Amino acid sequence: MRHEPQAPTTDSKDLRLPNGCLLCGGDLDVRVTDGEARSFCGRCRWISRPHMQRQEDGIHIVHPAGGIA
Repeated sequence: MRHEPQAPTTDSKDLRLPNGCLLCGGDLDVRVTDGEARSFCGRCRWISRPHMQRQEDGIHIVHPAGGIA
């Protein structure tokens, strides 16, 4: 019995948030795939995994703390 690898069937959406980077204020590129978001700033090279919340006034992007220093 042979199993052929199948291409992922996920839809991804890309968007750009002008001045959305929390570190440097650069444009933040966001990709949402299967309900999970990933973001990247081309200016400072910051990569993050933000949480997205849909509310009445739009979509809010939240960057939770990764830990306590």
